[in-house]
Amino acid sequence: MSRAVTADHVLFDECISAFRPDGEQLFCLREGPSYSYILTDFELYKDWQLLNCTVHRSVRVHLPGAYSAFICRVDNPESCDSHNSHLYGIALSSIVTFSSGRLCKSTRDDYLCRRESLTAHDAVQLSLSHPVLTAGPGCIHTSLTATTLQKYEDELRHLIAQLHEVPYSTYVVLMQAIRLAHLSLLTKRDDFGLAYLLI
Repeated sequence: MSRAVTADHVLFDECISAFRPDGEQLFCLREGPSYSYILTDFELYKDWQLLNCTVHRSVRVHLPGAYSAFICRVDNPESCDSHNSHLYGIALSSIVTFSSGRLCKSTRDDYLCRRESLTAHDAVQLSLSHPVLTAGPGCIHTSLTATTLQKYEDELRHLIAQLHEVPYSTYVVLMQAIRLAHLSLLTKRDDFGLAYLLI
């Protein structure tokens, strides 16, 4: 079970158990559907139906200059507690990054995850988690073909299925390795040497 208050600090072990519970009964602190949000560095034009969750198409937020953010709501599985539902999103963002090679992030708290839809103000606040440079030197190509997006979805679905099939101890080790690759891409622009060591 996760901490009562995560205080904007990620403990990835909690994310691992949120993504695939190890069989123990969890006490639900909050009733109702569970949502999380992931922010990609590309625009997702259609929903992704994954093994036990749905990633909805992107909402694009235009930020000052040449920056944008691409926010996707995730309908978490029923097994996911709506308290600290962002933990599922953090695990999923790591898996999406590992599978696609494209940087994906999630929120560090569940404050905005308590809503099925975001207001314009909420979307801007959430977009600060992962602004993407869309033009100029160092920009990221955000418009991908339907074929590429379908390939990402298929590979992601296959990886998630494998993560649910392996023994739990193997799953934990795999998720830790996936997280290292994710952290490497998160760190790449700030410290390339550290990113290399992480990978």
